Order: sequence, then C-alpha cells, then structure tokens
Amino acid sequence: MLNKHNFAIAAMLPQDDEVIAAARGLYVSPERTIETDGHHLIMVTAPQVQPTLFDPPEGIEAAENWTPFMLDRETALKIAKAIPKRNNDAPETNIAAIDVSTEAGENATVAINELVRQDIFRARKIDADKYPDVDKLIPDRDDARILIAFNADLIADILKIFQKFAGDAAVPMVIFRLYEAGKGMRIDAEVEGQNMTAYVMPMRTA
Repeated sequence: MLNKHNFAIAAMLPQDDEVIAAARGLYVSPERTIETDGHHLIMVTAPQVQPTLFDPPEGIEAAENWTPFMLDRETALKIAKAIPKRNNDAPETNIAAIDVSTEAGENATVAINELVRQDIFRARKIDADKYPDVDKLIPDRDDARILIAFNADLIADILKIFQKFAGDAAVPMVIFRLYEAGKGMRIDAEVEGQNMTAYVMPMRTA
C-alpha cells in the first residue's frame, strides 16, 4: 500500500527521453518507490497504513506480494494528484493508499482506493535485479560523522533564492559547508564575482 508521497517524487524525473533507462520512470515496489536521473536519487518507503481501513473489492483476494514495475512520469504524477490529502479529523477518509496488482497480464494495474475503485493506470513490470541497486549507492545513515537537522520549509525557501541568484551562471553551483552537530550550515554561491551567503540554524533532533 502506497500513498501520495510515493508517487509525487516522480516530479524529479527528467522529461527527456535520451536518459538512462532507470530514469525513464518511477520504480514501484511493495517496500518503496525510487526515482533517479543518474545524478541523484530519491526513494520513499511504503507508509505504515492499516490494511483494514480498506475493504477489498468483492471477488478479489489480496496478494501478499506483487512484482515491481516502472511507472511513467506523467501517470505517477496523475496518481499523486488523485490521492486525497490526509484528513486528521476524519481518519476513515484518509485514503492515502492504493491497491497494486501486477500478476495478471503483462502490465501492472494501479487502482486508487476511494470508497469505490477509480481510475486505472498501467505500467511496465520489471525484475528487481534489473534496476540499479540503490542500497549500495546510498551511504548508511548510521555511518554519518555529523548529524544536523534543519527545517525543511526554511531550506526550500533559501534554496529557491539561491536558484534565482545562481541560475544565470554557466554552472549554477551552490556550496554547502557543514561544521559540527551543534552548528548550522553555511550556503554559498558566486556569479561573476558577486557572492550570496546564507547561514541556516540547526534544529534539535530530540
């Protein structure tokens, strides 16, 4: 069972067809979804949703597992948009999950779960061993030498300012400087001799 966040990361997929095969779609598996363009990757694990929130369609038995598949960018974003936002005041309407089946036919079938089954999208099944082993690429979180937490909204707003500043450069480069756990992060960019610098205060992790 997956939610809106699992599919929204497809917005980072390149729209150019001349890219590596892995970047041509969102990798969807029972455990997580992954997008990559060869320069970066983002993965989102499946949410801890109670399956009992959703009644299975009559005549259909839920499978314990299903085959991973590749979902094109446009369809993934349509799914993300179609899944309703979380409503904490009415948990029974928190339709944040979908049913996925890839065992019948050559295509995957994705049906959004909202009281009744809605739109159905199709995708291409893929063997897990034919997708890059991202677990070998991403460093283990426990191996990090420094842990600094930042407000995600604040970082996003600051990076938008840097993007506008450095956007005219041949290579719009931004440099992050981390010091130690008790200190924040310095961000620098330079364009034609002009500099932009920001310092972001850390947040407590406990």
